[in-house]
Amino acid sequence: MKHNFYIPFVLLLIASSLQAEETPALIELRGHTGSVCSAAFSPDSKKVVTGGGDWDGTARIWDAETGKELQKLEGHTAGGVRAAFSSDGKRILTRSSSKDDMTARIWDVEAGSVNFGKELQKLEHPHWISAAHFSPDGKKIVTTSADTTVRIWDVESGGELHKLEHLDSIAVSSAAFSPDGKKIVTSTVTGASQIRIWDAETGELLQTLEGHTDSVYFVAFSPDGKKMVSGSGDKTARIWDTQTGKNVLTFEGHTAMVLTAAFSSDGKKMVTGSFDNTARIWDVETGKALHELTRHTARVHSVAFSPDSKKILTGSFDNTPLIWDVDSGKALHALEWHSNRVFSVAFSPDGKKVVSAGGDIVACIWDWERCPPPRPAIRDF
Repeated sequence: MKHNFYIPFVLLLIASSLQAEETPALIELRGHTGSVCSAAFSPDSKKVVTGGGDWDGTARIWDAETGKELQKLEGHTAGGVRAAFSSDGKRILTRSSSKDDMTARIWDVEAGSVNFGKELQKLEHPHWISAAHFSPDGKKIVTTSADTTVRIWDVESGGELHKLEHLDSIAVSSAAFSPDGKKIVTSTVTGASQIRIWDAETGELLQTLEGHTDSVYFVAFSPDGKKMVSGSGDKTARIWDTQTGKNVLTFEGHTAMVLTAAFSSDGKKMVTGSFDNTARIWDVETGKALHELTRHTARVHSVAFSPDSKKILTGSFDNTPLIWDVDSGKALHALEWHSNRVFSVAFSPDGKKVVSAGGDIVACIWDWERCPPPRPAIRDF
């Protein structure tokens, strides 16, 4: 008796196809009327919040499993909205980078709350806001502005706790809380003292870090808070000792400004993204360049490590996020869908999904392990 192996094979293909349709590798988040500036997961990985650019002054909350829009947060009077969840997932912080708005806002998104989706507090600067972040415990917020100030706010009351001044600069470009919430680091666009570390409780200036020869665009603490990274227009990233204020390592190799950086979860590696179209992986202990990630054809605007630090995600103005293997530096997956520049990328806290925000008015949630490898580059042949 002859067995027909062809029929079971066809049935297997059909079953696989149906399964793929039930669990798509890509979920589009459509609703914004302008570019999507930012996208971030909730701490439990179940929701995503996006911020609208251009003339779209809204933030929107989405179900990360279905892509359904759960809530539209309306209040900003201009676009350029960035948004993020608090560490407990009960609040969302938004800020507009437009000079026509000049506010950050706090929203109630606690499940079951009668005020779900309501604006709780409005935090105002006299000039546009360049950054806004929750403290790790969610009780404070730090904002930076083109008014040359950094302000610390109480989340519950919306009251201003401290105003920290960078009077020798054009604008304060970024800020970050230390992991224990006790310190804040800030950076400036031009100015003699481009990086400063402050006491988050008292507002006292603790350290002034000098070494960069151009504007500093990005600062962040290491996971243990003992180090800090900065990225600059002088084409370098630098590691600083947060106790002594000393520049302990300088990462050289990029041929244009360093826009962004991220530490691995153990603090032993770092990835930088640059205007030179590359990302680079570094050993934080030795300063050695481990890998140069070269497949992007436009500036690398956003970078992130996976929660297990085995993968890196890069977002670029070439429209395509890429996922890389940290150990080999090899590009593993190409997230091809956006038709315009990608502003923001992030892994979900559980590591299973990725979200990207694009200039094509779409944000995308990806089941990244099911995405194809990148197409061969000319240099691969």
